[in-house]
Amino acid sequence: MMTSRSNHKGVFPNVLAVLQLVLTALVLMSHDCDAWSGYSLPLPFDLRAGRAPSPSLWVEVSPANLPQDLDRIRECRATAFAVNAEAEEDGSDNNGAVVKLLKHQESFLNAKSAIQGTTTCLVARDRLPPFRILGTVDCRPKADGKSFIINNVFVRPQARGLGIAKRLVQEAERFSAQSTDTILLEVDTSNTPAVALYQNSAYRAKGIYAVLHGLGTATGFSLRMTMTKDLSATTI
Repeated sequence: MMTSRSNHKGVFPNVLAVLQLVLTALVLMSHDCDAWSGYSLPLPFDLRAGRAPSPSLWVEVSPANLPQDLDRIRECRATAFAVNAEAEEDGSDNNGAVVKLLKHQESFLNAKSAIQGTTTCLVARDRLPPFRILGTVDCRPKADGKSFIINNVFVRPQARGLGIAKRLVQEAERFSAQSTDTILLEVDTSNTPAVALYQNSAYRAKGIYAVLHGLGTATGFSLRMTMTKDLSATTI
């Protein structure tokens, strides 16, 4: 009898979580959410507390299925720009306005690194309809094979502030930890939310990059710095 009770304790929380998610979806189906631009359902939320639950409940992070997910990744990343995502190849949108993107922005938008053999793209996928990709992160080994680089950490604007970026970084660390103990990333000093996320995740700017961070903070200029994390010193 004691064994049966112990098993039930582990089952009931999971059943309640699923029931809450279903109830949330049913309730929200009758409400509009303009911010989601075409989403049939807005993000789920805790009915009692009025806030979104942990992304682990309704977001799945896993390696992208390529090339099947390529268009979905591009659609997600296109939300980073205030331009029409269906811009013509000649650089003009449907209104005839010239769309000028820097080379690295174009590479990000087209997910060029995601289709390279040495890069693995992890995606955060919504488990509720319409099952869109909410964010991405790319992982790749450095040429020397001694460390990994993560970049293109991105969450579509409508899904920010819910812990998805942190979840993407954590999964990128787990993936990288299979091959290395050191992980690197680059970030602009002016990108305050991203810098705060990385600092809270134990990434540190060292040497000249610590100086750049200080200069960028003091002057307001946007400087590019590298931050490093020792995976062997943390529990992933």
